[in-house]
Amino acid sequence: MQEYYLPFLYITLFIGYEISFYLIYQYIKLRKKKITLNRIILAYGLLSAFGMSGVFIRTIASYYFEDILLHFLLYKFSHILIAFGVLIFLITLSGKSFDEIVNVKLTKTVLIIASIISTIIIFVIPKDLERNLIYLSLIIGSIYLTYSHIKIIRKIPNNAKKRFILIYIGFSILLSAILFRAEESSEYFIENLQQLIELVTIPLMILGLLIILFGVYKFPVLLELNWQNKIEEIFIIDSNINEMIFFYNFSEKNDSKNINLGYSSQTLDKLIILTTGISEIEDFISNFINKDEDIEKISHGDQYIFINHGDHSLHQLLFFIIASEDLNSIGYFLDLIKKQVQKSYKNILINNNLTLKDKKSILLGFNKIIDKFLKRGDKK
Repeated sequence: MQEYYLPFLYITLFIGYEISFYLIYQYIKLRKKKITLNRIILAYGLLSAFGMSGVFIRTIASYYFEDILLHFLLYKFSHILIAFGVLIFLITLSGKSFDEIVNVKLTKTVLIIASIISTIIIFVIPKDLERNLIYLSLIIGSIYLTYSHIKIIRKIPNNAKKRFILIYIGFSILLSAILFRAEESSEYFIENLQQLIELVTIPLMILGLLIILFGVYKFPVLLELNWQNKIEEIFIIDSNINEMIFFYNFSEKNDSKNINLGYSSQTLDKLIILTTGISEIEDFISNFINKDEDIEKISHGDQYIFINHGDHSLHQLLFFIIASEDLNSIGYFLDLIKKQVQKSYKNILINNNLTLKDKKSILLGFNKIIDKFLKRGDKK
């Protein structure tokens, strides 16, 4: 049985670690954006890493170590690893930023219960008590896993819903397979049935991990809830001529004619402040803090102005979002807008012979691209 089981166990472990490293890498890429909901990516990665390591150690201990004390110590160490992954996941979901998605008080209650049960399992010696506590933790964990994923799926954008459904299905299959082949469960089965369960559970574990892998691959960025509703206007300004070359109003219906319409007096006031004042403000702030860096955000009354400069040959372009709330997701969205403009129009906008009218005409249809961003959610 070992000859069959162990090679597939290594495959299972490889897929599990691949999922973990991929998710941790994705989180590291997004960490500078400070969008806290994406901590769940890290939580999934660590849960997978510690969980698979615990299962691997338990299997190796049961197959290769006949020494009772060493087997006992490795068995307890596997519990520590699995418990650590679960607790990290619960700690992440108990953060304040997840309060709009799941019931944080309930999560903290489950966290406390899980901590107590895990501690008892690690230090308790009677086998029957340990087995009962493991079953109790599995029941509580399964209920909470289902609850949390239902809540998350209901709240998050459509482009991430299918991913979380796949992750939930994958984890359910994986945990069920691990449960059936665990020592605590196998003791209840006759020997022939134990062998059959071992044969069946390995492919199920691989299937569960593959489903999780499909769910996490190119996992979309999780932006703060209702961030779109906080945006009022988007501007693109050419700082070389201090003129607006693109305008998008979130409170009005945007179509290809909007760019040529006259602006309201309020919009003109904002335009005058932005186009004539940003350079002076940036110079002042840069000198004040002795850093030659562009300003990324300005607070003006009850509004926030997010600012992003074009890169390299398009550095003269200033990208603005005026919003009613200071959300990191809005800054991330502005960066997406900038990158899309540069990708689509860079080779055209670098032409120094373009007039203001030409530049406005070039960006005439960019509002449709913004609409697509908003409808699909954002992808990395």
